[in-house]
Amino acid sequence: MSTYGQQFGFAAESTWGTIVTPDHFLALQGSESVRYDQVLAASQALKSGQFGPPVSRARKISYTAGGDIPLGLTFSKLGLLLKTGMGSSGTATLVSGSVYKQVHQIGSTDGKSLTLQMGRNEVSTGTIKPFTYPGAKVTQIAIAASDGDTDAAQFTVSVDAKDEQTGTALAAASYASGASAGAFTFADINTIKLGGTASTAAGVISVTSGVQATSLLHGFSLNIAVPTATDRRGLGNQGAKSEQVNNGIPMVTGSFNGEFTLQSEIYDVWKAGTAVPLQITFTGPVISGGNNYLFDIILPAVKFTTASPQIDGFNVTPQTIDFTAYLDDTNGNNMCQITYQNTDSAI
Repeated sequence: MSTYGQQFGFAAESTWGTIVTPDHFLALQGSESVRYDQVLAASQALKSGQFGPPVSRARKISYTAGGDIPLGLTFSKLGLLLKTGMGSSGTATLVSGSVYKQVHQIGSTDGKSLTLQMGRNEVSTGTIKPFTYPGAKVTQIAIAASDGDTDAAQFTVSVDAKDEQTGTALAAASYASGASAGAFTFADINTIKLGGTASTAAGVISVTSGVQATSLLHGFSLNIAVPTATDRRGLGNQGAKSEQVNNGIPMVTGSFNGEFTLQSEIYDVWKAGTAVPLQITFTGPVISGGNNYLFDIILPAVKFTTASPQIDGFNVTPQTIDFTAYLDDTNGNNMCQITYQNTDSAI
């Protein structure tokens, strides 16, 4: 089968750490780094005539698995990763015809786990070997898009898993087809709005009177992380970890890079320490009935943390902008909402 048969699949677990057959499959966009790690005892015992650590004491005392999985910001099939990574309670709701909408907001990721599987090529035989990771939690989601990218916008998940196993059969991969197999690109970002008023109605955040940014922005990145304890071990577990659980405040941060276009738009807001809503929207092709593939990000309360422009010789004056999203407790809004519209009838 060779390199062309390699694959990545995943599925939601009903019981943490109990393997289920992957039923979601996505194309990798780059090099994944998911791997097994173990800790061996390193004895410092001293005895006469011993000139090195004794192999008799080099026993495995703990193990884990995890890494990064680079994907594209696809039109479909990302909902389960959003749900497990953000701690969302979102579902796929029918809009009309074959169009469904998912709304994901930050919550607890406790109890939301996946079985992951990588199908990797064994070069000497051309056989695709399955590497399966039960008890996997998404610990971070990173989204990025830049002018000059020749591929889809990036959607990268960082994962932590209970173990790596090779005895589970390789799942039969089945991918999205037709228009739903596409992916968003930098060119699909048709909305970057600042300001306005964010409000929540029926559990969904919207922003009114946001203003389209005039700053020429060449790229952006967004990182979503719900902190998780990944090293829970106890007596009697023989080095295996217990289920990862939340152990910190969720954080959503990001950045823009671009040109110093208009001082009042971002720099003055940063200097004043003002919190503003930020909305970034990817709009893809029409699905049906005037409804498009959509990936919409709303951060109701953002504060810029750096925004100073710098002289760069004769080049157009650049501006690098970092921001942090906050829980909008003043107005009762979640800190981050992602709306994902496509043809997926279930997450």
